[in-house]
Amino acid sequence: MSYDIIPHPFADASSSVGIGFALGSAVKLKIADQLSMDFKEVKQIAAGANVSEVGAELVLDCLDAFGYVHKKETQYAFTQRGFKNLSPQSPNNFRHFILFCNYLYKGYLSLDETIRLGKKPESSMLEEMNEYEWELFSRAMIDISSTNFKEVAGKIKVSKTAVKMLDLGGSHGLYSIELCNRNPNLKATIIDLPPVKKYADECIAKYKSAQNVSFLASDFMKDELPKGIDIILQHLCHLSGVNDVIWDEISHKIGV
Repeated sequence: MSYDIIPHPFADASSSVGIGFALGSAVKLKIADQLSMDFKEVKQIAAGANVSEVGAELVLDCLDAFGYVHKKETQYAFTQRGFKNLSPQSPNNFRHFILFCNYLYKGYLSLDETIRLGKKPESSMLEEMNEYEWELFSRAMIDISSTNFKEVAGKIKVSKTAVKMLDLGGSHGLYSIELCNRNPNLKATIIDLPPVKKYADECIAKYKSAQNVSFLASDFMKDELPKGIDIILQHLCHLSGVNDVIWDEISHKIGV
């Protein structure tokens, strides 16, 4: 952690409900937006975010305890860690992931009812997610993958004869983009649900990969898949119901 091998918000927000909520409030209420590397009075921070002074101080003290801000009497400033991960001015900020964790943790408030019903009340399961929820999810996945996609791709051995790859549940497609960049003969098709296409297209355009990477809006658990595939890249460990039977069905669909 001291070398930032794992981004601090990933470890903090994903492992602790309390710090997850504190980070979420700092971003969502624009408290973090008022901060810089220069010290500022809590009164000024609270006024800029349009929140109470007491509330702003509670959140900022929590961020101070976790190393995101420095406190000097009634003044606060970002640490390097805080600026990198929380500032909207930082190109490597983790704000979408933080907001996604904050959103997920609210589900704990209805845990008893979720257990009783077998699903979340007013469920936000994949079939029922709205546009905002899809954006939170997609941009959070981009935040996470942006920290490691080059390293991960570098550990995947690709045969020189491989030309067609399916990226199942590939979302933003960063891993496909990097694999195709390293293997110019490779053409990748990202397979994911339609709401994700917008974010994959952004990443494909950002890395100028349209010649090698494309997106197919599809539910690979139900729909037909392209055949004649050399490589399957999958991101499905978080999905329930993906077992050997499902994999046999997917293999049959692509002719493996």
